[in-house]
Amino acid sequence: MTKLTPSVYTNARRNPHRTKGFTLTELIVSISILIITLGLSTPTFAEMIERHNMAQQTDELLASLRFARAQAVNQNLDVYVCRAISSQQCAASTARWADWSDGWLIFADMNNSRTFDSNDILLRQHYDTSRPFLLTINQAGRLRFRYNGSSRNLGFYFCSDGRTGTIKNRKVTLLYTGRTRIQTLTEKQLPKACKIHTNGA
Repeated sequence: MTKLTPSVYTNARRNPHRTKGFTLTELIVSISILIITLGLSTPTFAEMIERHNMAQQTDELLASLRFARAQAVNQNLDVYVCRAISSQQCAASTARWADWSDGWLIFADMNNSRTFDSNDILLRQHYDTSRPFLLTINQAGRLRFRYNGSSRNLGFYFCSDGRTGTIKNRKVTLLYTGRTRIQTLTEKQLPKACKIHTNGA
């Protein structure tokens, strides 16, 4: 076994965990890379949040439409989806391109009045004034699912205000059979209501 000389032995005892540190050049390069990475990730993160919120809001509507259709078929009666102005009240106005952003109610029309009143049954409510996207519909009136699951053709538009820089808009098409279809819209495909919302008017 080779013995350590006294001088080497002394240095080994003084520096048992000797490590090499960063040079100034390496530190500057590392900081630069970090700054560039953070700068690139900020808009991407904002877009990711917007994309998640859009998907969540779309899924909520789709689940409501499927639920309303299933209830109409299972209960053999007309089930309506109306624009809500509270958790217990439908909007009186049924104008085309109305703002449905605050939510909707689903009710069974027990007396065939086509309006939500004390004789009807509230099946589900989706009222939330904090939704981030404009929701508008290209048809007037309330949405009705008949006992056989059929409805009418109409489009639900989810409109972004474009704050993240990349405008993302979705259309949920409801077919007369009660089936749904989702598509992402280009700027040219946006309805006027979406464009007004995007421009902040």
